[in-house]
Amino acid sequence: MKIVVLGIMLAGLAGRIPAQNLICNGGFEAPQFGLSTTFTDIPCWHSTSGQKIEVQNKSAGYVQGVIGTQYVELDVNTNSDIYQDIATIPGQRYLIRFWGANRTGSSRSAFRLLWDDALLGTVTRDSGQTTFGRFVTEVVATKTVSRVALAADGPSDSLGDLVDEVSVTPIPAAGSRLGYAYYLPHFADGAEWGSSLSFGNSSPNFAATVQYTVYGDDGAILDPLLNGSLTLAPLASTVIESPRPAALRTGWVKVLSSEPLQAMVIFRSVVTGRLDLEATVLARELTTETVAPYDNVAFTTGLAAVNPGTTPLTLTFIFHGTAGGILATSTLPLGPNAHTSFAIPTKFPLVAERNGLVEIRATDAAGNPANFVPLGLRFTPGGAFTTLPY
Repeated sequence: MKIVVLGIMLAGLAGRIPAQNLICNGGFEAPQFGLSTTFTDIPCWHSTSGQKIEVQNKSAGYVQGVIGTQYVELDVNTNSDIYQDIATIPGQRYLIRFWGANRTGSSRSAFRLLWDDALLGTVTRDSGQTTFGRFVTEVVATKTVSRVALAADGPSDSLGDLVDEVSVTPIPAAGSRLGYAYYLPHFADGAEWGSSLSFGNSSPNFAATVQYTVYGDDGAILDPLLNGSLTLAPLASTVIESPRPAALRTGWVKVLSSEPLQAMVIFRSVVTGRLDLEATVLARELTTETVAPYDNVAFTTGLAAVNPGTTPLTLTFIFHGTAGGILATSTLPLGPNAHTSFAIPTKFPLVAERNGLVEIRATDAAGNPANFVPLGLRFTPGGAFTTLPY
């Protein structure tokens, strides 16, 4: 029996650490055997196709399994399936992951991923893709017992799809399927400034539902007309231009998505008689502290910061000179959901005409570390600007 391996792109997990796997025998390592074998059932797994479950072993000369020695083929004699029922919590989001491959000798590989008999997606791969790939998506449970299933959907000819290392893990914070959050810590719209929001769906298999909300400096919605929602097809992208009214308004953007995104904001400065200037800022991660450069000698360093939480926090700034000594220390309160942006030498005159490193730490009312999102920009006297690593 020959094999073509299914190459599926690994979707980004946005730093998540999955909880305990709810799938039993997800690697198909029980029972162990020496050659390919078919079973009516194997521990924890069953089939609705009326065919047995075919378990293959590396030692039989087939494709290498991801972990351990065994994996399942979904096309036994004709297209077949496997399923497992697991205990779930209604409203809880779950991360589904597995590795898949196509048999060599098959012109096309296709299989369906189902949750409670509803189709989550179909993956198709041609004969030229010959390495195992990992597949990732999310789902929200609606029952206390949910069924996850994988079913062959390619040519029904006994040359089927191979599956290994299936897992279903709960994602913290039950609720919306929009489980990926991205933070764009500065948004400038009006006068000479425009901000373009750029979103790309990283999933090669599932459409992404995306919601974006623009908040002002006070934490309230800046303008309802700036907010929106959209659906991006697999690997699709879009750019949303700000309207650029006469008066400048500033804030920040929170983006929620059902699939991993490439999310960024592109700042544009437009001044009559001068070439347009741009800088791109990728979505930033939450942090409790950062250390980054500032330069107010030949340039001007600007800072933006966001408190994405529901309680106030305090930002502490410790400015160091180029030799490492402390030049100035100051604090700045930041309310819930609020945003601030300023030129560092204007806010902190003691470091005007200086350069070095600045430590920024966020704490809550009790003095405990708190999450914030920083962004630094450096401007030339002529108006050109670039992002800094904070």
